[in-house]
Amino acid sequence: MTQTSLYILGGRKAMSKIGVFVQLETADGLSSINVLDISAFTESKLETKFMQEERTLVTVHLNSGTIFTTFMSKAQVLLWRNIFNINEGHI
Repeated sequence: MTQTSLYILGGRKAMSKIGVFVQLETADGLSSINVLDISAFTESKLETKFMQEERTLVTVHLNSGTIFTTFMSKAQVLLWRNIFNINEGHI
């Protein structure tokens, strides 16, 4: 699985009408997901070797039962949490 590319499509005004879409790079390709369809997500920090960038495995669960899995850098995890208004201390 490759490192994720996290893109936010739309904005806060769009969220009330169509939602905010994020794109996650998974093993199957680039997936666009409406954040309003996300029921839960799990973060698992991966062990890294000295001088390697911290990586987190993120599993995204949709209301439909579909599950996406991707890797994120520390910066991408912070952006991801910001979408859901989650701070480090609240997880």
